[in-house]
Amino acid sequence: FQKFERGEIQICTASRPIKEEEDAALKKAGIEYVEVPVAYDGVSIVVNPGNDWAKDMSVDDLKKAYAANSPVKTWKDLNPAFPAEPVKLYGPSDNHGTYEYFQEAVLGKKQPFRSDYQANQEYNAIIQSVAGDKDAIAYVGYNYFAENTDKVKAVAVGGVIPSDATIADGTYRPLSRPLFVYVAKKAMDKPEVKAFVEFALGEGGAAAVKEAKYVPLPADAIEAVKKRVAAGTTGSAFMNAEAGRSVAQVLAAK
Repeated sequence: FQKFERGEIQICTASRPIKEEEDAALKKAGIEYVEVPVAYDGVSIVVNPGNDWAKDMSVDDLKKAYAANSPVKTWKDLNPAFPAEPVKLYGPSDNHGTYEYFQEAVLGKKQPFRSDYQANQEYNAIIQSVAGDKDAIAYVGYNYFAENTDKVKAVAVGGVIPSDATIADGTYRPLSRPLFVYVAKKAMDKPEVKAFVEFALGEGGAAAVKEAKYVPLPADAIEAVKKRVAAGTTGSAFMNAEAGRSVAQVLAAK
């Protein structure tokens, strides 16, 4: 986004909506942009395959575990039915959109993580940490879970396991999220940029999304995005949208 704000790039990808301060910086720079949701992701809570107790957790459980000044030291502190083993918390570092999305959806906007949260820049390292520690728990993008089902297993959130279906229909809440491409409006007239956006919203884009083990947008969402792009609508519909709402729901409200 910083490069986008400086006009160094004309297309910016993001795994969370644009922030108010980024929107303000673009306005100050005189850069109008078109917001293009292109896929869904579901931030997945994963544990070691040997963990046979944490099968379902609530958002409140996750908040209790990850929040700053959390009293949770063992799994039993989260649930009396869990073992009295130390809980070890992993996840991405703060330069990842996944970190920011989880922070807002679970902890609350700008609320800090606990000091012993083990953040890592590399998702594969997070997966390896959980795969090697029976007491570990982490959150990662859905594709990292889907590509590593032999190493980690997913925990249901509020009774719902992340899957292509539950992420696409919004029942995996509030951890389902759109993935975005932001395009400078002045660049939309360039044939190559227009072709890229058309590809992203077409069959080729859907195939690329599946290959990367993300979740394609449903047809109604794609049509709503195409209409917004065709109309040249600028600005963000998702900047302050409620976490977990579908693309079609958010755009229908605009």
